[in-house]
Amino acid sequence: MLKQSYLNQKYELEEMIKRKYPQQIKECKDKIENLKQDNQHLLSNTILNKEGFSSMIIDEKIYNERGKAGEKILELCTKIDATKEMYIGNYRGFKMFIEFNTFEKLFQVILKNIQTYRVTLGNDKVGVITRINNVLESIEKMIKDNKEKLQNLELQYKNAKETIELPFSQEKELQESLTRLKEVNKLLKIGEIKESINNIEVADKTKKYFKGKNKKYIR
Repeated sequence: MLKQSYLNQKYELEEMIKRKYPQQIKECKDKIENLKQDNQHLLSNTILNKEGFSSMIIDEKIYNERGKAGEKILELCTKIDATKEMYIGNYRGFKMFIEFNTFEKLFQVILKNIQTYRVTLGNDKVGVITRINNVLESIEKMIKDNKEKLQNLELQYKNAKETIELPFSQEKELQESLTRLKEVNKLLKIGEIKESINNIEVADKTKKYFKGKNKKYIR
């Protein structure tokens, strides 16, 4: 049972080494590169005015104040088709869409460049812009988190390749047990043969005995 468990684990690791880990590592590397490009794109397209706000384009109109931009976004939420996202403009180099999440029953702003980022909207017009900025400015943290994830994946991949090379730790005991089992089986088989021979001899003697008895009554 222990050997079978070892083999099952080995087969699982072989599959992970062959497909799962390489695929996950590639996806993670691609995401890190995309996030880096998005972050650079964000920095290149952020131009703060005296109020510390980077202008937002909504419905082809430029908004230079947080409150008015947030108010317009909330207004557009009342016009959205619940079945699909609606393009509304551009902010800090990212295309903006509004979507009604039918599952969670709430509105979201979707920001797109290479990656896609979702922002859950509240009812406060200034808070809307704060939430959007928080998501965009969290891209740097996403890069850091995915780098840590990549390191963990690469470590797991390395450990899996090392583990698969390890022999079954109780192989010696198993082989000794199998050898002993063969000896026991051999002895049991010899015993069975002797018993069978004895049974045949007893049966033969019994047959002869009764045959002799029967002859006495034959006239």
